[in-house]
Amino acid sequence: MNILFDTTVLIDLEREKEDTLLLLEKLTNERSILLISTISVSEFLAGVYQREDYKNKLGIAREFLEQFNWIDLNEVVAEETAKLLAYCLVTNRERKYQDIAIAATFLNSGADFLITDNLKDFDFLELKGKIYTAKEFLRALREKKLKFVK
Repeated sequence: MNILFDTTVLIDLEREKEDTLLLLEKLTNERSILLISTISVSEFLAGVYQREDYKNKLGIAREFLEQFNWIDLNEVVAEETAKLLAYCLVTNRERKYQDIAIAATFLNSGADFLITDNLKDFDFLELKGKIYTAKEFLRALREKKLKFVK
């Protein structure tokens, strides 16, 4: 199973949020492919750079991020981002560019699911049924509503 994590999930992992840690452990045990957008990498590192002790924390942050496969914002993702951004502008949906780019990354990554704490930020028809919070996804796996595909 290929899983793309939003930046919010990375922050939850760093803060050792129980549901998110349990999900990561389960996905790792099942040998799922853990994906993140390079947009999430930049957002996560921006948080580190805001700290007074950022020089001490940068190495730890980079090591943490290395456990994921990074998906670049390439020309295909940029084109999809443009489509989603145009849709948001035409329909007066307020979305942050970063979330739109992460949604576009998901659509072009081959990921099966997108895990985020902000479901409303990814409310696109193309993502329907593929977006979960860590808690919801863990529950769905426990209740066998989702199966691991290898």
